[in-house]
Amino acid sequence: MIMFGALGAVSAIPADRLLEQVDWRGMFFLLAATTAGTAILILLVAPERQRPPQGAATPLGLKTIFGNARFVRLAPLSATYIGSAWSMQGLWAAPCLGDVEDF
Repeated sequence: MIMFGALGAVSAIPADRLLEQVDWRGMFFLLAATTAGTAILILLVAPERQRPPQGAATPLGLKTIFGNARFVRLAPLSATYIGSAWSMQGLWAAPCLGDVEDF
């Protein structure tokens, strides 16, 4: 999740350059077309997942995951790390909206 958030921050300058050529609707149309093209490519190229045979082990449920001792130990660390990163990324939003958009 952090990687995709940082990717959004990195793509701000190319998006700004694109907005010099088209309006925001055009940019979103281009992003939607790119997303649809990527989905079609995945549909055509990715191999079909094989179904497990009858009687195979069932997938883990949330009760099993949340009851796992390793998950219970790592979840607070992960939540702290992600929460800190998101709060740092969020610190620029208010000044940017105030300076750039006069909000």
